[in-house]
Formats: sequence, structure tokens, C-alpha cells
Amino acid sequence: MDTIVTHVDYAIIRDILSAKMDTLYGIYPYTILPSNRVYTCPYHSEVEVGSAANDVHIYGDAVDMHSDSTTWQGLHDAAQNLDVRPCVEPQSQSTTNHVHMDFRTVSTSFYYRSSCPSGW
Repeated sequence: MDTIVTHVDYAIIRDILSAKMDTLYGIYPYTILPSNRVYTCPYHSEVEVGSAANDVHIYGDAVDMHSDSTTWQGLHDAAQNLDVRPCVEPQSQSTTNHVHMDFRTVSTSFYYRSSCPSGW
């Protein structure tokens, strides 16, 4: 009998993501931790969250940092101004309860893409 694994007992968090989260934590210590989502296993991402099957969160290159309507813009702008510029989701494609940041454009990314989505 085959066993179907739906969740995993590990997480992938890439060094670049961890380092840049630390930088932002120095600016917004009560905002980004706890984060809404960092690593998501493929099953949870697709079935439970409803994300695309190849969502960037399954590669450990993305974080959804907790925010609210008073902190969203500042955290978004701080993320966009990091020395290694991440892809940062615009509010029009999100909500104010989190700021999505990912490093898909870093050449060592498991989910490497040459550019961010249009408008990011």
C-alpha cells in the first residue's frame, strides 16, 4: 500500500530571504514577525491555500510579512529599497494584512526568474 504524504516536517528558507528578513526586522520588529507565511509545502500551497502548483513559497524564496493598514506602505517601501531588490507584490494584488516579498530574481533561487511580475 502506498502512503500519500500531504505535509512535510521541514521548511526551506533560503539564506537571502533569511538575511533580508533580518534587515527588515531591524526596521519593523513588531510587524514582520510572526510572518503570515514563509515556506509552504506543495500540498498546502495548492490544496489548502489555493496558490499555483509552482508557487514561489514552496522554494523557500518568499515571505508574506504581517502588516496592517498603518504599516503596509512603510514595510512595502522598505522591502523595495533593500540592497538586493526583491519582488514585492503591490497592494492592488494583495491586501494590507501582509506584504509579499520574494527573491525569485536571485540567480541561486530554486524558482529563478529573470524578472518580477509586471507591476511589482
